[in-house]
Amino acid sequence: MIFYKYKICYALVVSGEFGMVVLRDFVAGEEESLFEVFYSSIHMICSQHYTAEQISAWAPIDLDRALWWRKISAIQPFVVLKENKIVGYSEERSNRPFFCSW
Repeated sequence: MIFYKYKICYALVVSGEFGMVVLRDFVAGEEESLFEVFYSSIHMICSQHYTAEQISAWAPIDLDRALWWRKISAIQPFVVLKENKIVGYSEERSNRPFFCSW
């Protein structure tokens, strides 16, 4: 693991089973990319365990983007990059770090 300054934040580089990834703070402007990760995670992975109705309620394609942007700005997630592409994110909660990862 290596910490380094990445643009305006610090990042953690982790190398493991899936290759090298970078974990860093969210940067404004990444909200739509994070929505794509959220949406595809639920519709592709979780669809094996939930009904289509549950999936659509959980992650509707027509989700109000202004609402999404406010949520992401409020939680200030950690962003996961692989080969400079956003591939995941994680919310930090004071009582449970990494409460929600996508």
